Amino acid sequence: MEHLQLFESYIDPKLLEILKEKDLLIIKKIVNELDDIAKHDFLYDKLFNYYLNLGEIPYGTANASDGDPYEWLNKRLGLDFKYLKSSD
Repeated sequence: MEHLQLFESYIDPKLLEILKEKDLLIIKKIVNELDDIAKHDFLYDKLFNYYLNLGEIPYGTANASDGDPYEWLNKRLGLDFKYLKSSD
């Protein structure tokens, strides 16, 4: 959890409560387009429910009627965790 504490000023404390260090490593790969949230069901479920409870995911995307929730979540992670993006 040491690395997560470094990002307390960047991420919502409620999100920090549900993330583990291994989750942050996966998110880093997703943000750098080396992985996809669709490959990590457990992390997807945690993050989907977090953003859904905040009311952030559009209704049509949440129920996949007019948007892809996986695509939405990949993009949202890129915004919320942009500080994890490599500068290579």
